[in-house]
Amino acid sequence: HFWWAIGALTLGPICWSLGSVVATRYPAGTHPLMTSGAQTFVGGLWAFVIAALKGDFATPFAPSDRSVHAVMYLIVVGSWLGYVSYMYCVLKLPSQVVATTTYLNVVVASLVGTALLGEELTVPIIAGGIVILIGVGITNSARLQKKLTAKNEEMNRSLSPEET
Repeated sequence: HFWWAIGALTLGPICWSLGSVVATRYPAGTHPLMTSGAQTFVGGLWAFVIAALKGDFATPFAPSDRSVHAVMYLIVVGSWLGYVSYMYCVLKLPSQVVATTTYLNVVVASLVGTALLGEELTVPIIAGGIVILIGVGITNSARLQKKLTAKNEEMNRSLSPEET
């Protein structure tokens, strides 16, 4: 019954990762806001088409004020701010750095949920956040160490007397 959802949840991150790598290597040449707007529009259009095909509009609904506010928050923070920031990172940072944002988003979302909605931070959530932060730290420190080593070698070459 829910196999299509499991497939979509599996395929989505794979497509997102591939798209991030392609966007880093082959920039579109258009402004990031235009790219983000077009991608958000097409994503919304597909969601509308799928909802219509599933018959989701046949049943009327009246969302609560809390639901409307949650959707508005997701539109403004998640789509506008978050996605535009992500696209900026894709265009300006190496793909290894951009990949870490996926992990960090979970930590940030947990902290925002606690701060704004009073959601509980349980021991497993805190432990998971710590594991994520350590993993991102290790990944970034290895890359930073490699850059520093290359810079040091370059500086040493430039400072050493030339052999004639």
